[in-house]
Amino acid sequence: MTGFIYPMQGMWKWGGGFLDAAGFQDFAGSGVVHLCGATAALAGVLLLGARKGKYGADGKVNAIPGANMPLAAIGMFILWMGWFGFNGGSELMVSNIAEANAVSDVFVNTNAAACGGLIAALVLAQLLFGKADLTMAVNGALAGLVAITAEPLNWTGGAATLVGAVGGVIVVLSVTLMDKIKIDDPVGAISVHGVVGIWGLLAVCFSGNDSATSGWSVDWYRSDLCLDFCNQLYRLVHPEDGYRYPC
Repeated sequence: MTGFIYPMQGMWKWGGGFLDAAGFQDFAGSGVVHLCGATAALAGVLLLGARKGKYGADGKVNAIPGANMPLAAIGMFILWMGWFGFNGGSELMVSNIAEANAVSDVFVNTNAAACGGLIAALVLAQLLFGKADLTMAVNGALAGLVAITAEPLNWTGGAATLVGAVGGVIVVLSVTLMDKIKIDDPVGAISVHGVVGIWGLLAVCFSGNDSATSGWSVDWYRSDLCLDFCNQLYRLVHPEDGYRYPC
């Protein structure tokens, strides 16, 4: 994986290969790193099959809880901290004011996306399962980080939060879907890095990246769409108040 597959497909984008020539945009690796790893994980899961006792004869999905969720949560925060170096370091230099400011923007957007992913996953888990699920919160934060990795620079903080929140929603739905189709992914890696990695690549088209292909106006995206997202969240919590913009 690390000796052959990753260097080869990494070169396609970051080594001036055919993806780079075609205009493919992936700032720090939602596709090049995360989707690549998730694809390998999917291949491994399909070859190994499900863990014993995961799926009953009647098709029931049996939860196999993590051995130590506090340690899992600590691990998530360690990854969250490391992501500042992962995304910020991909700017490659801080030797002038413009580049230093760009790294600062990357830091803000990376953190905002992680927060958006965590909160969205937590809220959706509460709505779907009737409880706030820590495993979904952990995966939601990581999903937000993966989602913003393809383009952590050309967003406002609010839009980056929204990108992460969409990733958080996607990961909850994807983890549930994987169980329904009996793909046993113990920690949700395929959903976090693969499915949300695809969303991260698509989201680049809606950013302020001048090389992206979408014709959407980033100024409209920053304002109306973010306000409408806030409104929809507010209506879920306070349906009696009707339609208004709380933020």
